[in-house]
Amino acid sequence: MGRVKQTGRHPSIIGPVMICKRKERVQYTSLFQSMTAELPELRNNLRAFGQDGECAILNAFTFEFPFAIGFLCAVHMKRNLEEMIKTKFHLSDSFFHSVVGDVYGNQRHEGLYHTATRKEFDENLSKLKVKWNSLETEERHEKNMPKDPQVSLGIFL
Repeated sequence: MGRVKQTGRHPSIIGPVMICKRKERVQYTSLFQSMTAELPELRNNLRAFGQDGECAILNAFTFEFPFAIGFLCAVHMKRNLEEMIKTKFHLSDSFFHSVVGDVYGNQRHEGLYHTATRKEFDENLSKLKVKWNSLETEERHEKNMPKDPQVSLGIFL
C-alpha cells in the first residue's frame, strides 16, 4: 500500500482530494477508481474512511472499497446530535452541551470518545445513559413536556 516518502509509513488519512459541484455517486466513484488505479492494493486494504454523511459518497466508497468502514467526522456527529436533541426531542442547549461534554470531553474531563478499551467504553456509557435519562426526565418535567417513548432520547441509547 502507499507510503509517505519521508516516514515510510502508511498515511493515516488521504486528505482533501476533490471538490464536486454535484453530489452524485458517479463522480465520487470516478475519483475512487482513479485512486485504486494508482494504488490497486488500496481497494482491498483500506479499512476505514471518514465522511460527512453524504449518501452519494458513502455509496461510492462502499462500492469501491468493500472492506472499509465509514465513520462520520466529529463535527458532523456533533451536528447530527444537536439536531436530534433540539429538533426531534425538543431539549435545551444546556442538555445538548452536557451530552457533548460527556461524549467528547471538555477542559475538565475526557469524554466517552477517549476511552481506551471496549470494557471502559461500555461501563462509561451505562453510567451516562442513567445520567442522560435523568437529565431528560428532569427537563421534561420542568417544561411540563410528557416523556413520549416515541420521541425520547432513551430509545436511541
